Amino acid sequence: VTLDAADVVNMKANSRSISLYRYLKAENDTKYTEGNSYYLSSYNNYSAAITLDNLTADTRYELALRDYNGEIEYAKTTFTTPADQRAVKVASVNPFIVYASIEYAISGFGEQTKDHILCYYRELKADNSDAWILGGYRSAADVNYRKFELNNLKENTDYEYTIGIGNSYNTALSKLKHSVTGSFKTRSDESEIKITSERVMMTSARMDYILYNTEYAGYDYVYAYVRTNQNGEVGKWELKSKKQTYNTSGTIELNGLQEKTSYEYKIGLGKSSVTVGTLKRTVEGTFTTYADTRKLEITGSTPKVLSANIAYTLSGMEYAGEGYLIGYVKKKADAETAWSRKLSKAIDNQDTSGTVSVTGLEEKTEYEVIMGFGDTSSAGKDELKHPQTVTFTTLEDQRKVSNPKASVKGTNATLSVQFEGNIERSPSYVHFYYRKKGTTEYEKVERVVNATNVQAKECSVTVSGLTKGTTYEFAAVLSENQSICDKPDEVTKPEYKTEIGEFEIEASSTAVVKPTSVTLSQTKLFLNANVAYSGIRGYGYETLKATVSPAKASAGFKWVSSDENIVTVSGGRVTAVSPGTATVTVTSSYNEAVSAVCDVVVGNYQIAKKDKTGMELLDDPTIHVVKGGEYSGYTVCKIENGNSTEVSFKVSSDNEVIASWNEGEGKIKANSTGSTKLVFETEDQVRLYLQVTAESAPGKGFAVTGFTAASGYEAYAAVQNGEKEYTLAYTDGISYSTEGEIVPENPS
Repeated sequence: VTLDAADVVNMKANSRSISLYRYLKAENDTKYTEGNSYYLSSYNNYSAAITLDNLTADTRYELALRDYNGEIEYAKTTFTTPADQRAVKVASVNPFIVYASIEYAISGFGEQTKDHILCYYRELKADNSDAWILGGYRSAADVNYRKFELNNLKENTDYEYTIGIGNSYNTALSKLKHSVTGSFKTRSDESEIKITSERVMMTSARMDYILYNTEYAGYDYVYAYVRTNQNGEVGKWELKSKKQTYNTSGTIELNGLQEKTSYEYKIGLGKSSVTVGTLKRTVEGTFTTYADTRKLEITGSTPKVLSANIAYTLSGMEYAGEGYLIGYVKKKADAETAWSRKLSKAIDNQDTSGTVSVTGLEEKTEYEVIMGFGDTSSAGKDELKHPQTVTFTTLEDQRKVSNPKASVKGTNATLSVQFEGNIERSPSYVHFYYRKKGTTEYEKVERVVNATNVQAKECSVTVSGLTKGTTYEFAAVLSENQSICDKPDEVTKPEYKTEIGEFEIEASSTAVVKPTSVTLSQTKLFLNANVAYSGIRGYGYETLKATVSPAKASAGFKWVSSDENIVTVSGGRVTAVSPGTATVTVTSSYNEAVSAVCDVVVGNYQIAKKDKTGMELLDDPTIHVVKGGEYSGYTVCKIENGNSTEVSFKVSSDNEVIASWNEGEGKIKANSTGSTKLVFETEDQVRLYLQVTAESAPGKGFAVTGFTAASGYEAYAAVQNGEKEYTLAYTDGISYSTEGEIVPENPS
């Protein structure tokens, strides 16, 4: 209903509205029936839609719109409803054992229909004594799901059904229109479970089964219940396994059992929720778990400086099942409360010998280790079974730094020391410091040399922008921490620091050419002040390069930060301190009138891992994944006043062949073995990364996927002689190429 355009203009001009009342009658009726009112105003642009329900098919109607009293008639029209051509047809009936599925088709309904399709059913008896049950209803407008499922039926029983059209979801059976009827008989339950094999262990049991004749059963799961039956005392039934019936065969794992104990079991079929008493087609049996015959023998220990290797032998493991070899460590002199779990190695039912490594120790210290069997990877010390103890004393640390040297070129000096003795390749970082001779305070060189993965090396740094005609002193120290070592005096071990070295920056003997301009390699930096990225170029710091013009001008620079609480600068190295913005200014040492500026934005962002339990910040932005896997939950948090807030970001990969980021699903995909960085960038362009190392699935040992002979020759099988050595049998003239990857069973 819409007002005429002229009336709309008049109504709007006078800020008026109007209420219309509906009057309806069939053509042969003498009296109108009053219906709903409709409010027309500027809010609905003086227009409304009228819907008329519960009309009679094939009938002519008159519709009038009047005022409140019914005296003024504003509009009138007539219309004829179409003949009733609605129809329901049963497309298929599929009876199962305890339920049936009936699919239907409909026709003759308009797009705006409000009708419902209803299904009633009852057990078919000669005296028709059973009451009809509403089995379901569907909107006639629903084109996606036209099926009724009748549940909780009896097996091998006759049923009848009626499907028809109603004007609501609870229309009575007698009021249905265009009904269709039919009958069906449910099937007999011939489903069966057969246990094909049993494997009983010490605290577990494994049963293989096959399902027969379950295609019409309608069961969703295979359930397994157990209870103890020991010396006449019967325990309570406990659900130990619930497996879906997608496959016709499978394996039931019964874990968490008691050793040397008799059990009864019931394995049966059921829907999504059952009890042991409502299981169907059950099989029952008994078994007795084996006694604990496991034996752990520590056969020796090899102490090192900061770690120790412990050799062991496991025997009596035939019925052990899956478990863990757990080790707790403490200093011999410490109290009993100082025990710390250092070892957790998965084991199975195989007798074996091996070696485990205890790390994170201190030099020249006596330690005590307790090893034993644990049911879980985090078993407590007092929960260990068959514990064994070994003591050892770690060796003296042989690492040292020595032989300080300096190489001077212009106003730059390269400082170097010799590092050696890192037999275990322990975390080792060399820090450099320098000062003008005659002063007491050292200035720390920003660059820290990482010597962790080498046994010995020459470590060097370059200091720029030194003062001509000045003598300097320098020193270097060794620490196990990359960032915490501000002064050389903080290191007390003599072998960890060098004697003081000395060098001189000579005064200029040539004429100075003043530069006319200074240019920086970058005019804007975005750095991350989070401790996880300190010392990482491009993230925690960046090095700016200054260039003078003309090219023959004297090069020497002074570097200044506008706010050292945000960034510091030394010799062009800009280091993030805390979030904020600052500027770094470089000025020529030979012409203070020329300078250049770099704007610096600093944030504090950290990678986090979130799951159902919450979100955990990653202090070490490194993850180890398995090739072919997908990993989700990684996000970026802004750190502010001790609080973390998740922020938006975008991700790129340094090498998508190894690992990539699925933007749509927010997942990391490990594509091949290797290591690469996933770089996360926030809205303010601050970057952070996640180092992803993809490895082959553990437990493969050394795996070669194949050897391919040259064209025209037959390839022979490879014989493995050891971890990395193979023998190939061949005739003269054959050349081979190796395919695959060789990965150690325990990468650590």
